[in-house]
Formats: sequence, C-alpha cells, structure tokens
Amino acid sequence: DLDAALEKFREGADLARAQGRVYEESVQVNNVAAVLGSLERHDEAVDAYRRSLGLAEQLGQPLMISTSLVNMAESLEQVGRLDEALEAVTRGMDVASSSDNPLVLAYAHLVRGGVLVALGSMDEACEVLDAGLPLAERVGDPEIVSGVLIHRGRARVALRDRAGGRSDLERALEMATAAGHPARSEAARAALADLA
Repeated sequence: DLDAALEKFREGADLARAQGRVYEESVQVNNVAAVLGSLERHDEAVDAYRRSLGLAEQLGQPLMISTSLVNMAESLEQVGRLDEALEAVTRGMDVASSSDNPLVLAYAHLVRGGVLVALGSMDEACEVLDAGLPLAERVGDPEIVSGVLIHRGRARVALRDRAGGRSDLERALEMATAAGHPARSEAARAALADLA
C-alpha cells in the first residue's frame, strides 16, 4: 500500500532529523518523493526532492545529489515544467558522471532524453539516448533500457526514420513485456499504434 509506505518513510525522515542523521533523512525524504511520484502527486514530489537535494548538498554526497536531481527532473517533466526539468537532469548528469555510478548515469540519460523529446529537440534527444543505451544495457535494467528505446524510437520517428523508430519500439515492447513492466509495455504499444 503506497499510502502506508509514504507514512513509514515520513516517520523515518522525522526520526532521522530528530536524531541529527542527515544522510538517513535525505534517503528517507527521497523515498517519500518517490512514493509521491508513484501516487502521481508530482508537485509534492518535486518539493520533497528539493528537500532531499538540500540535505545531500549539505553532506556533499554526489550520489544522493545526482539521484535527487534526476528524480526531481522526472517529476518536473510530469507537471510540464520542461525547462526546469532539463536544467535539473543536466546538472544531475554532470554530478552522476563524476560520481561514477552507472545506474544513476543510465537513468539520467533516460530522463534527459525524455525531456528533450517532450521539448521537441529530437536530434539532441537521439544523441543523448544513443549515448545512454549502452550504459543502460551495461546496467542491465530492462525498465531503463526499454525506456531509452521508447524515447529514442519516438525521436527517430519524428526525424523521419520510421524503420529505426519502429525497431526501437518493438524491441522496447518485447523487453518490457518479458520483464513485467506494464507501464513501459503500454508506452511502447501506444507509440507503435501512432505509426499505424
């Protein structure tokens, strides 16, 4: 139950704050934000990610800084604040590059590519997603790989590479379905339907 998880993470953040454990508070606040995003309460998620970011910056924790920025960018995209999303994810990618965390870096490419697609910057989106695909494949998370493929497929179609776009979207659908990621499967299906 997401509401129960939200309450648990909020309690954890409050306890960590009361005990002066800033790192644990940052992690718990980041968890609060993630649950708020899952509940589609994206404006609240942005606020929570900003709080988590402030705590991570206070500690100088590159991994938490980049995670907070990339996740915040995703929530900003969900509420249509695309310029802010691009700024946050670009900064998150820069920090992730220096922290040498392949998972966060792959996810940052996914989110930045998606924001660029939403902004209509298809050439730049393809560049980011082309660079992100091998990172995502190395990490081995089918949700990230399929997300990169979906965004790249949409960008390629917009750039009049229908065959390449279809190939990306079909691969994403197959991968997401096999891995049990219904949201990614539906996104790939919808993009393929747009090609019909």
